[in-house]
Amino acid sequence: FWSTVSYTARILLSLLQEIVNVLKYCKLKKLDIKAVCAGEDAAETAVDYGKCCAIIYPIAGFLSSNMKVKRKAQKIDIKCDYTNGENIFKYDILIMIRMYHAIAALFRIALKEAKRTAEQQNS
Repeated sequence: FWSTVSYTARILLSLLQEIVNVLKYCKLKKLDIKAVCAGEDAAETAVDYGKCCAIIYPIAGFLSSNMKVKRKAQKIDIKCDYTNGENIFKYDILIMIRMYHAIAALFRIALKEAKRTAEQQNS
């Protein structure tokens, strides 16, 4: 469970690093996250809960501070369940952007990648 949450967060953060210049043109329409940390060991479950909170809330705050957010777009639900043995991690994200901003961002990324590749071939 923890590896799934961590892997998803790494993917989202790496994507955000690539489009950080475009974020001011984006609008967050929906951010729905549900995480239930469950397990037999209460201490381990509480630690997993803390790790989830430490990842999810800063990402949500970063998105809120760097793009326009629709009113009541965020719904984050993180819970501990000491009786159930099943971990749950679900998310639904909807970000709107005008096509020309996305195309311009892809063009800039492609140019940077082409320059990096050319520099590697020259050296």
